[in-house]
Amino acid sequence: MLSDFPIFFDQKRDTTLKSIEIALAIILSPDKETALIAKRLDNAHLAGFWEFPGGKIETGESSEEAAVREAFEETGLKVTPIKKLTPVSYDYEDRRIHLNSHLCVSDSLNAKALASSEIKWVSLAELSNIGFPEVNFRIISELLAEEF
Repeated sequence: MLSDFPIFFDQKRDTTLKSIEIALAIILSPDKETALIAKRLDNAHLAGFWEFPGGKIETGESSEEAAVREAFEETGLKVTPIKKLTPVSYDYEDRRIHLNSHLCVSDSLNAKALASSEIKWVSLAELSNIGFPEVNFRIISELLAEEF
């Protein structure tokens, strides 16, 4: 579907696009050696790509609160936010997304795929080689520059 492909930044931006505020939980394992990723459902926008757990920020909710809530709703994990990463915006043909990424630590590895087709823990070094939507690679670059 054409709406699944990004509009590149050298093209004119449409100011009438629906704008969506999203909170991401970049969940690190307790030893901070691995991150949890989820595979998008077949009927979702960008189906089949990998992503970090997250979703829309609800009215009256901070992006940090949304990241913690989404982490629990999508994986069953309770997480502790430790740092907010640089927000990233991206235009698709039918929407503009604003990603508010929060680096979080889980006290458990017992994650469940509650809102995705699959989840797995991967080493931080592997993240650059996984099939994420293009916008995620800016987040991954910042994550890999972090010192834990």
